[in-house]
Amino acid sequence: MIKYIIYTQKNCVYCAEAKSLLDDMGEVYEERMLDSRPKIKRFKEAGHKTVPQIFLHIGGFHELEEFIFEDKKKERKND
Repeated sequence: MIKYIIYTQKNCVYCAEAKSLLDDMGEVYEERMLDSRPKIKRFKEAGHKTVPQIFLHIGGFHELEEFIFEDKKKERKND
């Protein structure tokens, strides 16, 4: 299953806006709240500076294949 992973913090306006947009579009997401010092430390050590940080989790090979070919179909329809 394709889903977004969104790293957020409490009282973050852009985090709320991003989640609202995903909800409005009917997209599946997993929120990862940075609500402790160790989590924030690991987040920063990974090179991230701001929230939200949003990643697309596709899954394994078959999900990737489906994702890529669906995208190609959409491109062809728009041509």
